[in-house]
Amino acid sequence: MRFPKEQDVFFQAARLLEKIKTDPDDLLCLLKLQKQLIRQIVKIESKIRRIKKAQKRLKSAKSSVGKRPNLTRELKKQKALEIKSLLESCTDRLHDYKQLLFLWRTFGDAIAGIYHSTYSLKHLFYDGEYNPKQDAGFLSGKEGFIIEYKTLVSGLKRGVPTLLCDLTNIVRHGDVCLMGAEEPFLIELKSSKNQNARTQRQMEQLKYIGSFLATDEAKNFRGGLNTKRVSLGSKEVNCFDKINYCLTTALEKGVCLIKPETGLSYISFTSQAFEEQNHEIMKALGEVVSETTMLVTLTPTETSLPLQSFVLSFSSKNGCHFIQENLHVLAIIDIGEIQRQFKKLGVHAVALMDGFYSFQLCFDKKNLMKGVCRVSEQMFLRIACEFQSLSWFTEEQAYQLKQFGEMAIDIDGTSHGRFSKLPDDWLNPKDCLDI
Repeated sequence: MRFPKEQDVFFQAARLLEKIKTDPDDLLCLLKLQKQLIRQIVKIESKIRRIKKAQKRLKSAKSSVGKRPNLTRELKKQKALEIKSLLESCTDRLHDYKQLLFLWRTFGDAIAGIYHSTYSLKHLFYDGEYNPKQDAGFLSGKEGFIIEYKTLVSGLKRGVPTLLCDLTNIVRHGDVCLMGAEEPFLIELKSSKNQNARTQRQMEQLKYIGSFLATDEAKNFRGGLNTKRVSLGSKEVNCFDKINYCLTTALEKGVCLIKPETGLSYISFTSQAFEEQNHEIMKALGEVVSETTMLVTLTPTETSLPLQSFVLSFSSKNGCHFIQENLHVLAIIDIGEIQRQFKKLGVHAVALMDGFYSFQLCFDKKNLMKGVCRVSEQMFLRIACEFQSLSWFTEEQAYQLKQFGEMAIDIDGTSHGRFSKLPDDWLNPKDCLDI
């Protein structure tokens, strides 16, 4: 188990999160959890500062060893190796502490996910160029933190669910997030009235995102012309109960395989089972893996951002064991089955899996003007990371393709919209299963 010293405090945070999930109006509990996150994050930041100071001293000592004439060549080499070992230890500890900061902020991500859709929250993760925005700096010593905390308390006293953005990995715009409405409302707080290019840019980005979330459209949104946000065709279907059953069973028996529906399987196992029951894990994989399946290893790392926090998807016990890497989860998705389901819905699906797009969908592969679109890999990974129903995913994408084909787009003389020739790779897409 990773971070065993954190086990008790992880469970405390998970239980508070579960209470908020059950009763989002329990704002006292919401404040209590955020206080705990602040304490843990500040404590880790203090340790990081100490290690960085130690690193600086060790590097200075390493450079001075070679300049000491009273040491023999052999002794200088020995001292240098000792210092190198200590520096490597510092690097490892810094990595662990930065991972801990991420894990604590996953609870903040889960708070945001209780009140808002991950489809909305993902827009708070990116900058104006659709790159992940720089993550939060240190809380301790942050100028203006007192104002942010007072705003948090003030919002909660007024009955508005409120969240400090720096307690999350995903909300990277603004300082405080008000969560009382359907969409998140971000506030940027400044301790000084002085403005510069950076503060003006921050305010412009907030207006930009706020307008898009409020109106569901933009003439030019992060490089996308005539961008429109549309509603899901039907209520999202997830397999939360089934994946939690899988995890709970794995904790009891070591290994568990479940098949929620055709083309979708989950395998969970403990670290102990990986060492002692590896044959059982391989047997489970043998039952579901084929030439058309994709295996997704779920990990409590930054690679899952900006999708839903695992601690929100899992029960408190399962979530804590997962983020401490005592429980492991594999999602096995049959790409061939997805294509078969699309075909039944009258959609031709080409599996791209090129690192950006997962599928190209069209109604007629010989005439793309009848309707064509591409589905991002991030959207596809919701099947694995947010435990979406595979059949719901295909039905929803087919519905959206139909909606796109019927959608009216205003094109005016200011060049906000335009027609363009389809790229060659859209006309002749390569199916990854044919390679």
